[in-house]
Amino acid sequence: MLYVQIKAGLGNQMFEYAFGRAASIEQNKPLSLDTSWYQNAAKKDTPRLFLLDKFNIQAKIATDPELLKYNTPLRKLYRKVIRRFKYKRDYLYNPKEMRSTSSYFEGHWANEKYFKKYQDIIRNDLTLRNPLSPSANIVLENIKSQKDCIAVSVHVRRGDCVTNQHAASFQGTVDTSYYDNSYSYLIQKFGAEKLVFYIFSDDINWAKEHILKDKNSTYVSKPEIPDYEELHLMSICSHNIIANSSFSWWGAWLNQNPDKIVIAPKQWLKDTTFNTTDVCPPQWIRI
Repeated sequence: MLYVQIKAGLGNQMFEYAFGRAASIEQNKPLSLDTSWYQNAAKKDTPRLFLLDKFNIQAKIATDPELLKYNTPLRKLYRKVIRRFKYKRDYLYNPKEMRSTSSYFEGHWANEKYFKKYQDIIRNDLTLRNPLSPSANIVLENIKSQKDCIAVSVHVRRGDCVTNQHAASFQGTVDTSYYDNSYSYLIQKFGAEKLVFYIFSDDINWAKEHILKDKNSTYVSKPEIPDYEELHLMSICSHNIIANSSFSWWGAWLNQNPDKIVIAPKQWLKDTTFNTTDVCPPQWIRI
């Protein structure tokens, strides 16, 4: 059995799962997910829900008895020390990780190189388990109806990156000029009259006031549409403008339009001591 710790928000969960799924295939071992972080998160961490069970993942949830031998005080201390050395390299590809003889993995692995070899399997695993809610389905049909226009998803990440001091100093947010410059890039390619924007945000009222407000825009996010459905809606747009966010990274990566244009922020983290050069696939546009 191969165990992978799952923690943080949905985008991070998907990176952790994708790494674990690829490693389990490479090593020919079944995959089990340690979700205990959701009961034991530190006070500095933004409260999150485990949401991978909303997708067709191929893994079981590890039980407490199974995890006992991996969560002894000595093993936790050992992993904490190792993480101090590996933490700054979370966005860089290390092929040795996939071949590790360890049975328990803790990390972030925010780099498609870990799982690109198995991308068709990963995409299939990360399809929704259940039909869309009525509210999300209305948006879906609206996107599909844009026969003569080009649907572009736009994600605006604020939330804890504004309200949580730890997240704000580490992740930060992109300013409105990034979205203006992304819009300018797309109108040069397609013309303004063809573009229709679907805007997603964890602070949708702020987005309505500041992001593409005078453009042909639909502000999607609402309590009736859960975030995992929002991610699916992003993925069916023709093109994507993402935030410095693992959540919208996955919305763009799961987009199967072979001609898609994905625009991503050039500066991924406010904390520039991390090397995020490879966080986005090379064909994505960095602005």
